Amino acid sequence: LQIMEYSNGQEGLTTGDSEFRKATLLLLSTWAPFPTWFALSPEGFGVIDNVLVIQVGWAFLNIVSKFVFIFYIQRIKDLYCNRLKTKREL
Repeated sequence: LQIMEYSNGQEGLTTGDSEFRKATLLLLSTWAPFPTWFALSPEGFGVIDNVLVIQVGWAFLNIVSKFVFIFYIQRIKDLYCNRLKTKREL
């Protein structure tokens, strides 16, 4: 829904090529494992009961999801700054 609102109906979850859409899909894909990991933990269905494995899993999911998103947003910023710099040189 937010992609459609941002693009005035021109893009959706499955169509489009904007940086906003890509960032949204990246966020969704990196946050999707969290509910699954919770379900596997002792608080969920208790499939995994080793506390160390659960804690390392949470740490891994947090590090990966946050750093991937940060690096992608930084890439978008760098591309934007390079485009501005190119325009100023013309």
